[in-house]
Amino acid sequence: MAITSCKRIITMNWIKAEDRMPKADGAYLCVYWNNDVFVGYRFPSLGEDKFKSLETDRVRKVSHWMPLPDPPSQKEELEKMKERLNYE
Repeated sequence: MAITSCKRIITMNWIKAEDRMPKADGAYLCVYWNNDVFVGYRFPSLGEDKFKSLETDRVRKVSHWMPLPDPPSQKEELEKMKERLNYE
């Protein structure tokens, strides 16, 4: 399911597809023309500005993209949990 108009993601550093595309193949966070956000995979055979949705297998032309963020570390998650519980 695509995330539509997600304000938290929009504040990140999106790269316009018309400005440049990723040099490496792989998974990226992508924005479709209607502001749907999805995880797409870039293959050279798809074309310059196209990514394949990992959820739907559809090939989509994107307006913006960005590298996927690093996953949270277990230590970070533990710290957040301690903060929520006011545990020291």
